Amino acid sequence: MKELLSKIKAFFCGKNAHAKNAVRYFLIVVAFLMFLFFSNDFDLINIQQSAIVMAIGIDKEEEGFSITSQIAVPSASSSQGEKGSKTVNVVTKGKTVAQALEKVNEKTGWYPKLVFCRLLVLGESATQENVFDCLEYFLRDEYITDGCLLAACDGKAEELLSTQTPIDASGALAIEKVLSNHAERVGASLPNTLRLFAASYFGEAKSGFLPLVKAEPLSPQEQGQGGGSESSSSGQTGQSGQNGEKSGGQSGQESQPEKVFSASETTLFVDGKRIGKLSKEESFLYALVKNQLRLASYTLPYGQETYTMTIKRSSPSVKLEVGKEAKLTVELALTAGVADASQAKDLPDTADEGDFPKPLLQEASKKLEEDIRALFEKCRALGFDLFDAIDKLQKYENEHFEDKKDTLLQEVGLSVKVAVRGIR
Repeated sequence: MKELLSKIKAFFCGKNAHAKNAVRYFLIVVAFLMFLFFSNDFDLINIQQSAIVMAIGIDKEEEGFSITSQIAVPSASSSQGEKGSKTVNVVTKGKTVAQALEKVNEKTGWYPKLVFCRLLVLGESATQENVFDCLEYFLRDEYITDGCLLAACDGKAEELLSTQTPIDASGALAIEKVLSNHAERVGASLPNTLRLFAASYFGEAKSGFLPLVKAEPLSPQEQGQGGGSESSSSGQTGQSGQNGEKSGGQSGQESQPEKVFSASETTLFVDGKRIGKLSKEESFLYALVKNQLRLASYTLPYGQETYTMTIKRSSPSVKLEVGKEAKLTVELALTAGVADASQAKDLPDTADEGDFPKPLLQEASKKLEEDIRALFEKCRALGFDLFDAIDKLQKYENEHFEDKKDTLLQEVGLSVKVAVRGIR
């Protein structure tokens, strides 16, 4: 009996002790949350005083940088009660990127918020010199995510972001569509992020790539009647301001030709400078070896016909071996089916996508092997480390790193083996 009473007493005493500790923990959590609440910058979050930057275009000029900030501006309700949104392009200049962005607040009264910025576009002038002269700011900034998309363009980034498109009310959102995960998965483009591009820049090979975004005009037939109504309500026009700076707004009075974006080509960088580009076909080959593609299309001639294959799955592998000679081994396994042919087939041949002529499989394997070798030699001549051979040397063959790192790219041999098999 005494033993039972002692256990009951110990139970209630322990319960009271836990209850007291729980109160202490609760008060500590409340104090911490109150500290976060009262230390936040609420004066900068006000939607009327903040500029929600969706995308930034960077152009290099003789005296500094020209920054185009595409800002989302909520519009008032229409007479029918519908709500919409518009974008404004604000162009500012400065000796540094930070100085140029600060002028957004100076010229508009809006404080630029980069938390929602998902896209950085480098103009052609910014890629002729070390691109990290302008990208370093975004690596330092604690608000913009280093997972934001990074792309290059020919001409000015300002003009690209100001392009009218029927695809979306915002040029930035339309560009993000062609740089989506789906576009990467089917090999339509090679998207890259600020974090991954910076990792390649600071790596031993210093070789990186960016998708090349282009605005391609629609033909009158493609635009159709009334096709410009959506884009004219969301296009940007600029007005010259002090010191040559401009702010862009919506205008339905000017009619500009509609365009759509593409990112099928790829720019190559070594040590932060643009050294060349890959065509659409070369970019697809690079995507085949670099990524695991799904439902990608590949077209090749065979005999008197042309076939389009659907690549259901791809499994790439790149290995480096260093002995008496350094050797890169590229292996690519593809599972594909016939999607279409330039000439009609008999009913039995059209009933099953997996009915793949064996000679066509062999022809596809042979052509892909030749094209991958040609792509590697092109990049070798440019000094671009296409298959990350130098990084592989450092990771897996470190004992040879100091001796081989400066000459590996020019000396390494290449072995390519592609196996294309049907889905049946």
